[in-house]
Amino acid sequence: MMNRRNDRSLLTDLSLLGVLLLFVVTTLYMTLTAENVLLNAMYLGIAALLVIATYFTGLTTGLVLNLIFIFVQGTYMLYTAVALQQAVEFQLVFWLLMPLLLSISVYALTVNQQLLQQENSVLQREKRQLSILDETTHLRTLTAYLEDTAVYMDTAKRYELPLITITLQFRYFDQLQRLMTADQLHDLILATSEILKHSTRGEDIVYILDSDNLTWGILLYTNTAGGRIVRDRIDRHFEEEIGKQATLQQFDIQLRAGIAEYDQTKMKNARDLMDQAEKESNYDV
Repeated sequence: MMNRRNDRSLLTDLSLLGVLLLFVVTTLYMTLTAENVLLNAMYLGIAALLVIATYFTGLTTGLVLNLIFIFVQGTYMLYTAVALQQAVEFQLVFWLLMPLLLSISVYALTVNQQLLQQENSVLQREKRQLSILDETTHLRTLTAYLEDTAVYMDTAKRYELPLITITLQFRYFDQLQRLMTADQLHDLILATSEILKHSTRGEDIVYILDSDNLTWGILLYTNTAGGRIVRDRIDRHFEEEIGKQATLQQFDIQLRAGIAEYDQTKMKNARDLMDQAEKESNYDV
């Protein structure tokens, strides 16, 4: 991943240097041919339009438009050389190729920058997932959950204890996310995390499994029936407390929960238990 990122950074730097070099060459050319200012201005405008078209519509469309321009320009140059028996001016040759070179270099720079941004987003997401504590809620994260669940599963297997996990999400979270401001969403995350911590026993650990799709998880040594009691207690406590948040009173906020009990014959690792709970939450309507 790091080598690919370094290669991408190098390509971005080379693309930027290419764009700067072409602009310098164009500036020098226009300075040396200042007597043709109107013609140069016209071709510079055409080049700018082709670059903008390539930027917004993609390389394929940009190349097609550039080829159309080259065809028209080349036809005029051929007409000048063959029909009119006149020498083709250098400025026509220069502006024949420069728009294409500018379009390709600007597109390459843009694409590499976008890929760098995407890779940076992936790295930031992986960093959050690998971190033991979530920066916003200070709850243990998915990494800690998977490690702890493996220990819980071994203990449950050895001493034949019932083990469940509960996952909690918001109903209609996509709609809530669109309606809420960033500050309101932040308040919701903090309030929900505190409510969950105070709704469970001291030995039960609350985790935040996904900070983007807002998924919490709880591990408990109990069976499914006991998990339903915990879920009902969370629902009551959540309904009582969330309405006290001044910034959130205008929203209809509800939790949905999924409960999965550890089955050592079907579940081989921590993710199997978590995935089963998330599937069960789809039926909590």
